[in-house]
Amino acid sequence: MQSNIHLEFVQPPLPFDLSPNESHNFAAYLASVNAAPILTRDEEHHLGWNIINESCQCSREKLASAHQRLVVAIASNYTSRGVSFPDLLEAGTIGLHRAVNTYDPATGVAFSTHASWWIKQLLLKVISASCKDVPA
Repeated sequence: MQSNIHLEFVQPPLPFDLSPNESHNFAAYLASVNAAPILTRDEEHHLGWNIINESCQCSREKLASAHQRLVVAIASNYTSRGVSFPDLLEAGTIGLHRAVNTYDPATGVAFSTHASWWIKQLLLKVISASCKDVPA
């Protein structure tokens, strides 16, 4: 018995407001993020060793671009904390690049686990810097 089920992707609403121009730019950004291939753990480790042993800039860029969607996913959890989403993405990307520069595949830790910590650290730093003290 064959089923004629048609599944359609529906874009969920964004957890923040963007102007039409920003919305177009953000959609293009998300398309470029989603176009990056997902790496296997072996590929991550190979790139990590290239970065450590050969200071390979190409490996740095490939590792970072393949995990940019991780920045988007984590930053979307911090949108209601008083910092604009583009600022969160920028801070998260800085955290991602710190993770690329400090990743050691010899530890056996997946790169995404290592990167998540750095991304969250930079996001929390930006959020705490944006908070203003309320006089007592």
